[in-house]
This record gives sequence, C-alpha cells and structure tokens, in this order.
Amino acid sequence: MPRPEVIIIMGASVDGRITTAPGRNVTEWIAEGLMESHDHIHHLADNLDCDGLMSGSESVLIWGSHPIRLPSPGYWPKKSKAYIVVDGRGRIQWAHTEGLIVVTRETVAPEYRAQLAEKHIDAIFAGHGRHVDLRLALAQLYRRGFRRLALTGGGRINAAFLQEGLVDQVSVVWNPLLVGGHNTPTIYDRPNITDIHDIIRLQLIRSERLDGQSVWAHYRVTTAPAAAPL
Repeated sequence: MPRPEVIIIMGASVDGRITTAPGRNVTEWIAEGLMESHDHIHHLADNLDCDGLMSGSESVLIWGSHPIRLPSPGYWPKKSKAYIVVDGRGRIQWAHTEGLIVVTRETVAPEYRAQLAEKHIDAIFAGHGRHVDLRLALAQLYRRGFRRLALTGGGRINAAFLQEGLVDQVSVVWNPLLVGGHNTPTIYDRPNITDIHDIIRLQLIRSERLDGQSVWAHYRVTTAPAAAPL
C-alpha cells in the first residue's frame, strides 16, 4: 500500500529526554530558557515539506486536563493541512476540532465514536485489534493527499511507527541539557531490546548549529528493527 513519507521531528536533551519527568510538560524548559523554542520544530516541518503534523495521544494529553485544547505555538507550519492525532484507546475529550484528524481503531468504544460524530471531528478508523493499524491509517492518509508527515511524538508513538518500519527520516534539535530519570520520556520509548539486531541504524544527512547552543541533526533510517511487541 502506498503511504506518505514519515519524518520524526523532535526537540530533546542530549540524553534523549523530551520532558523533565513523567507527566511534566516540556514547556517548562522553554519558560526557564533551557530549550530553544518549539518554533524550530515547526519551521523544520515546513523546511522539510511536511504537509501534515501527527502525534500520539500521550503528547496531547500532557498539555493539560480534559477537555483537550491543542497547543498554540508562536509559529504553526504553513504547509500543514491538518493536525493528526493517533488515539487508539479513545482517551481524549476534544475541545478543539478545527483542522483535526483523529486516527483510532474500528473497535474503539462506542462512546468515543459518538463524541467524534457529535463534534463533527474528521476521523480515520484503522484496525480491529488492540492497536491502531498504522500502515492502514497511513494508506488512508495517502488517499487523502498527504505525502509527507511530521511525526512529533511522544516516544511511544515514535516507537510504534519505527517498529513497523514506517519512519523514513529522523530530525532532532538537540538541546544542551542532561535530564536523566529512569522513567523520563524519551524520543524512542520501546521495550528493552533482546537482540542486537533490534537496534535501528541511522545515517546522518545534515547537521548545523542553530541560534544559541542547540544543534539540529537530520538522519535517514537505514535499517528496520526486528519485530517486537509494544
């Protein structure tokens, strides 16, 4: 099935953390002047010709309690035609619906289906199992005209796409921070590997220093991991 290209675009500390601790919001780094603005990430989405932004439900939920309002960065990608959220478990009570596409399972709870219909939320239903069928969802997005998507986390949705071999490139703004933490979310949150072949190899395409102390590095995914449960 044809699918859009997928580029993971993230900001992280040097040790790969994307928040300060579980349940914490990365905006506190920005407020303290410890991390360059999310605007860099959204400019990257435009510079890399992404026509849609995608994230997992955990990324959206951390912005606040229900009902969910999408974050409002200073710069929103001008080439993006939609904000796509994968919410396979039907956890989100939506308040903001403009430009939104929700990706969920065929077998999601009837109450969640009813919410989507009641709020006139554009939705894609893909997969009858415990998880969204990401390959099928991407095929449906391709049929809608999407050709290159920016996947902006969190770490679990990144891992799900990577484990399925559905990520083509990885673009990271590395910030000069060491955060640590045994359970702090990272760019790639997957179960521990059991074999050396589970490691995903990347090839550096380009890197450059941004304003301030951050470094942008752009990679091509060169090998897919062995299948592993998520």
